[in-house]
This record gives sequence, structure tokens and C-alpha cells, in this order.
Amino acid sequence: MLIISIFYCYQTSYAQQGGNLNAEQKAKIKAQIVEDIEKLNLSDSQKQSYKDIAIKYAKQLRNLKNSNSGRFAKYRKFKSIIKAKNKEMKMVLSKPQYQIYLDTQEKRIEAMKSRR
Repeated sequence: MLIISIFYCYQTSYAQQGGNLNAEQKAKIKAQIVEDIEKLNLSDSQKQSYKDIAIKYAKQLRNLKNSNSGRFAKYRKFKSIIKAKNKEMKMVLSKPQYQIYLDTQEKRIEAMKSRR
């Protein structure tokens, strides 16, 4: 359940690609995209890079979610995917933006954990 919840938390851009999400999920994810872009105050070039990175890792997380791996294996793979995503985001975002990104990420993870 945690992997599924975090999957939706991190992959806000995936809704724009369609995916297998219902209208409510797409609306929620799109709202997160808008919130992130506003919160991070991204430039036009940063917006595109941010979306590209998010989509790239959304696909990886979607494949992970649908895999038959065990819970622990999925968790380890999830952590490695997020680590790689954060590394790419760090190159796109300024230091203050990256810190806001990490803070937002942590708040979303905590919110998902509290709903379990």
C-alpha cells in the first residue's frame, strides 16, 4: 500500500500522459503538478525538465508497482529510483528550490504513512 501511495505522490506529471488513472486521480495529480511548479517558482526551462524527469521516473515506479517482486525488494527498488530521481532534480533545481522539493517530498511521504 505504501508503494502505491508514494507512487501517486511522486508522479504528478504522469497524469498528463494519460496512464491508467481515473478522472479523480488525474485531477489530484495535475493539482500537485501546479502546486509544485508554483511552490518551486520554476522557470520555463525548469518546468519542462521537471516534467520530463517526473514522467521518466513515473514509468519506472509504475512498472515497479505492477511487478511481482516481494515487498522488501519493491521497497529497495523504490528507494533506488527515488534516489536517482532526486539526483536529476538536484541538477535542474537551484539549492533553495531543491530544499523545497525535498521538504515537499518528505511531507507527502509522511502524509501517506499517516493514512495507512
